[in-house]
Amino acid sequence: MRLPAYHPDTPEVRRDWAQYYDNITPMDAQAGRILKELDDAAGRRRLVFFYGDHGSGMPRSKRWPYDSGLRVPLIVQVPARLAQFAPRTIPLAASRVASWVRRPRADALSVLQCRAARVDAGIRLHGQVRDGRPKYLHGFRGRMDERFDMVRSVRNERYVYVRNYMPHLIYGQYLDYMFQTPTTRVWKELLRQGRADAGPGAFLGTQAAEELL
Repeated sequence: MRLPAYHPDTPEVRRDWAQYYDNITPMDAQAGRILKELDDAAGRRRLVFFYGDHGSGMPRSKRWPYDSGLRVPLIVQVPARLAQFAPRTIPLAASRVASWVRRPRADALSVLQCRAARVDAGIRLHGQVRDGRPKYLHGFRGRMDERFDMVRSVRNERYVYVRNYMPHLIYGQYLDYMFQTPTTRVWKELLRQGRADAGPGAFLGTQAAEELL
């Protein structure tokens, strides 16, 4: 199991990541069954949106404004009968920056969804109407379940700039949901013991005011 560089290399962490990736197999099978049902019912007239949550609840994943916490899968399959509503930028979504708030060509995917469902696409949508490729995307971290923080991020196609407005707080504030994962508990314990194999120690350290990744 290949681990991200920011996690310690322990059996518990490897098991967490292996289990996480193993879950992709039944998810893929479930998606396949749904697509087959759609094929049987509607053939190639189906409109498919496949997207996910922020993934694992391990440290630096969900709730962190880095790529590891903000990137989600997005696959769109548009049938010929709806091709007129699909912006030409949709097939490029996997190779460019895109946002659920300001997607390619404004909220083009939302407009497509509305038209396919015969809903007035002129309704007010969250996002800004802009043509072309967005140069920057923004992320934030605010309330995380029972904790608060104030972090903002901005990225282009290469770099992520992070600004921590509450640098007196540690990165690894206690979140009950996050501490359900063995990775979180073993990482904190290794750091508490001062173990050399604890990996990056920033998890229990105070936040840097600025980060460039």
